[in-house]
Amino acid sequence: MTGTPQSFAHVGITVGDLDAAVAFWHDVLGFSPVVESVVSEGPEIDAITGVQGARTRVTVLARANQMVELLEYEKPAARERYAPRPCDIGSIHVAVDVDDIETAVAAGGRHGWTTRAPVVQMSAGPLTGVRVVYLWGPDGTAVELMQHPDRE
Repeated sequence: MTGTPQSFAHVGITVGDLDAAVAFWHDVLGFSPVVESVVSEGPEIDAITGVQGARTRVTVLARANQMVELLEYEKPAARERYAPRPCDIGSIHVAVDVDDIETAVAAGGRHGWTTRAPVVQMSAGPLTGVRVVYLWGPDGTAVELMQHPDRE
């Protein structure tokens, strides 16, 4: 064993409302739950997260070979909302290919997700012709939607 990464196992996102987040990932992006609302707590979770007394509800969703783990911390009670700008160190976004970017943006809007700018079509570089927009969730999560020209 070399410790060499083999692939991404999943992307984990901490959310304020697990049920609403699951609805967005399912209804808008087409991910299906594979593990639903499991409660995790105890010394192992404390050790993994570095958060003493952590208690989470977790749902894992999948689409094709991609998995998203959504976590809602029930404990500890003191939690902060983290909403960095894309330029802030530690900011992360998830990019998802879609076949109709306007439909995805509208569906996201019905779930409380918003854009801060209109859809942009890239005019140069390796993404020439790709249409791109960030959707911002109620928790400050950024999902980059990408529509490639061959998917229109």
